[in-house]
Amino acid sequence: MFIFLLTLLLGGCGTKLLSADTEKPVPRNTDGGVGSGTDTGTEAGTDSETAQLIQLEAKEWTGETRIVAIGDNHADLSQTQRALQIARVVDENLVWIGKDTIVVQTGDVIDRGTEEREVIDLYERLRPEAAAAGGQIINMNGNHEIMTAQGDYRYMQAKACEAFSSLPGLDTSNPAFESLTSDCRKRAAAFWPGGPYARIIADWPVVVVLADTVFVHGGVHQKHIEYGIDKINEMTRTWLRGEGELDTDMVGGGTAVYSVDWDRTYSSNALLPEETICAAAKNVLDQLGAERMVMGHTVQTRINAFCDGMIVRIDIGMSEYYGGTIEVLEIIDGQVTVLTDTL
Repeated sequence: MFIFLLTLLLGGCGTKLLSADTEKPVPRNTDGGVGSGTDTGTEAGTDSETAQLIQLEAKEWTGETRIVAIGDNHADLSQTQRALQIARVVDENLVWIGKDTIVVQTGDVIDRGTEEREVIDLYERLRPEAAAAGGQIINMNGNHEIMTAQGDYRYMQAKACEAFSSLPGLDTSNPAFESLTSDCRKRAAAFWPGGPYARIIADWPVVVVLADTVFVHGGVHQKHIEYGIDKINEMTRTWLRGEGELDTDMVGGGTAVYSVDWDRTYSSNALLPEETICAAAKNVLDQLGAERMVMGHTVQTRINAFCDGMIVRIDIGMSEYYGGTIEVLEIIDGQVTVLTDTL
């Protein structure tokens, strides 16, 4: 096995474009999923002729020495483990070796796959190990975490529910769970606001700004800045803890309302003209004092950038459901590199 570092250039060295690739199709839900719906908005990949793999010019850093970002895991434990190994933050025994590295996982660790609890528990086990070494693991909520807490079970896999069957003290009497099997009612109760796993993911933000990079599952727009990034995170946290309401114009409202977990403006070239996308991104980044926005949510064929590096898309469908390969984004002192491997 070899780990390759794909370093791609922007600025004085020119821009390297991806060769033409076939966009990833959306697989049908054929793995025993409880639901049969599809997400609002396409999961298809980027327009590869305008996608750019990039290395941004270095700029003054503000303390974080190394950040690695991982896209959608979708309940695939082995692929999640491998991504962390490619990121060089865990060893073959899944022990933290990342020193002071900050890992940002941009959401959607659940749904579509069968190892939801296992993936969440892995991150939760590693979190104190990372902190003890001076590092950090930041999980973020994506649209699938929020959907599940809202009672949308279209992408829940029956096998994934089995891992929640042993959780004690769950209230499964909620009428929203009536159509589910016994195990899946327990899974639903675990993620319902106030439930034990809802309280875990309540500590996961929906927008993170680290030095010169904004991380989000979907996208950040002007209305989110006006509402307040901290306020959005706190509102989502309070709701997941069962202690408040969710403003679905900001989070959990779907693609049409540009909620931060659902928005596809930046991750798909098919929705708006390029100049409109890039202008929106520049407006947000300027106000947040950042150079780039990194997001998951929409499956790409490769990690790629758009709008001269202001937008970086990292969901490459690594889970078994999509059958993708694994790539991880690394940011060190403003230099952006794609880490990948081959066997």
